[in-house]
Amino acid sequence: PSNKRGVIVLDVNRGSSAARVGFRAQDIVLEVAGREIDSVDTLRRTIQRNRGDWPIVVERDGERRSTVVSR
Repeated sequence: PSNKRGVIVLDVNRGSSAARVGFRAQDIVLEVAGREIDSVDTLRRTIQRNRGDWPIVVERDGERRSTVVSR
C-alpha cells in the first residue's frame, strides 16, 4: 500500500485561477492552509472554509513547492 497523500490535478484550464497561480496538470496538492489534503472532499471543504490567503504545498516532479493563493 502507498502512503502517498494529496489530490492530483488532472487538468488546468487556460486563464483559470489555478493557471494564474501556476498549477499544472499532474501537480499533487498536499496541503492547503496548513491542513493535509487526503481527498477531493477534504480539499473542497478546506477551500470553502478558509478566507483570505491560503498557503498551498504541492508536489511536482517529486519536489515539494509552496505558494500562496489570495482569495
